[in-house]
Amino acid sequence: MEAKLTNSLPRLDDGTKRYYNRVETYLDEEGEDRELFCQNVIKQVCGKDGVARVCCDKDGSRALERLLREKLIDSESMRDLVDGILADYYQIAKNKCGSHVVEILLKTVKPSESTSTELTETFHGLCSSLTEKLSDFVGHPYASHVISSLIQAVSGIHLSDHISRSRYSQEFRKAKMANVAKDQTKVSIHTIPDSFSKLLLNIYEHLYKNDKLGDLLTHQCGSPVIQTLLRVLSNCQPKNAAKLIKKIAKITHLNETSDKDLAPVFTHLVGSHLVETVIEVSSREVLDSVYETCFKGRLMSFALHPVANYILQKLLTVPWPNKVPTFVDELASLEEVLFAGHTGVVVKLVEAVTVYPDSQDTLLQLLLTAFHAESQLKICAPLFLAMTAYEVYTEEKKDESKTISIHLHGSLIVQALLKYQDTKSVARSLLKMTSDDVTKMSCDQSGSHVVTTFMSSPTVSAKNKLKMVEKLEEHLVHLSKDKHGSRVVDALWRNCEIARKDQLAHSLLSCEEELSNEFYGQIVLRNCNIAHYKRKQDSWREEERAEDKKRALFEDIIGEDSATQTVPRKKRKKVSMP
Repeated sequence: MEAKLTNSLPRLDDGTKRYYNRVETYLDEEGEDRELFCQNVIKQVCGKDGVARVCCDKDGSRALERLLREKLIDSESMRDLVDGILADYYQIAKNKCGSHVVEILLKTVKPSESTSTELTETFHGLCSSLTEKLSDFVGHPYASHVISSLIQAVSGIHLSDHISRSRYSQEFRKAKMANVAKDQTKVSIHTIPDSFSKLLLNIYEHLYKNDKLGDLLTHQCGSPVIQTLLRVLSNCQPKNAAKLIKKIAKITHLNETSDKDLAPVFTHLVGSHLVETVIEVSSREVLDSVYETCFKGRLMSFALHPVANYILQKLLTVPWPNKVPTFVDELASLEEVLFAGHTGVVVKLVEAVTVYPDSQDTLLQLLLTAFHAESQLKICAPLFLAMTAYEVYTEEKKDESKTISIHLHGSLIVQALLKYQDTKSVARSLLKMTSDDVTKMSCDQSGSHVVTTFMSSPTVSAKNKLKMVEKLEEHLVHLSKDKHGSRVVDALWRNCEIARKDQLAHSLLSCEEELSNEFYGQIVLRNCNIAHYKRKQDSWREEERAEDKKRALFEDIIGEDSATQTVPRKKRKKVSMP
């Protein structure tokens, strides 16, 4: 019946569709009457065109989304728009285009003491109506996204799209909406009226008592809603989050897993994401119980399964040092894991051991065994970087035209190893590489992070860092002109003493004209303050000494992670992309 209602909406005529296309074009232009124009657009939407018709139209919905995203709608017009959506919310929420408008509306309107009473009441009415139709919406391909946004709206806790949207939705937005800014904030919280908190409780109770909850846990549309609810509850109602997790464990038979087989939810393409969320939001007490019941003694089964290995990766990101030796023992057959192609498991294990020094030597030996390089410690870094066994690597090296290859996960493994207490073996292995190979690695998107980590690691000796600088010094200009190589130059610069900086500055100055014609070269010249060096070298040295002291003080206060940050200099003219 609902589908017929949606189809019964008269379509916008061509002239009206062109009007909403022009709205987007007009919004790209700056004008004094922009605010008045936006008010008139909403009047037309709420007037003769009809809110439901505009929301469910491709061109109309895009114009409304733009107005909502950029917060161009005043309070009174927003109330009219919410009122119009409320009148036909059922049809709009189940429509491909209309659901997007409702989603953005729920994320845009954030009721507070400063929000007008009329808008707050109207918005509460919309949220209440959506809650009443929860059973119809939660499994719907479009309306389920509305429910995820509703949960965030009534809780005052907004998650980033990376967390709250389904994988299909994220991929679509990435392909079709490249201009949408990346949301780096995982959670933003604001205070909301108590009346909205009651709606969140209603949603929780409805889903908790729902007879079909078991089906929703592995449902392509319903599972992301449950995951959103878990993340929100863990922030504002942790007791209810714990109760929901216990019920999920009971429904999915996590506590009844046999010694050999994994529970079906672990191997389900959708359900496995739910388990990852459970691991992410659970308290330490719940996590310990889940580990003892579901994971202990079965880590290799997880590691070798094409789906369940991602759950293990999430588990390994949880900080629990007392269990790290157990992880290393159970996952000792790293070659099997690598052969299965699940390199992410190895990365997470190597990173987990970073905080447990007692297991670091053991894990390094296991890695060498997995790469068939037990007695080849001197070339371990190139093997790890290429994720290649020793025999294959030596065979490829016979072809002189081939240079080092960099694997993303190999780069992450070496970066983690460079944070261990004893980095001598890995550091020496990197320094054994030819300067051409290190330069290629420095200009690689993944490989460049290995060099920056090498230079910033507190456990890599100053002597080895100086050797790295010397190895790359002859390629300094080439690195400076490269997007990734220029960041390596910054890392070299930050970790040099003043005498070495003087030499590097002299090399950069000799190629100043060449670097000035390159975008990244200009940035390097600016970061190294070559213009000042060119005019007054003595003054430049004093300024660099002062910068080094500031950086050292900054690192002492903030910690090791600040080693990769740059202490701000005085503002200079920005470099623009040619």
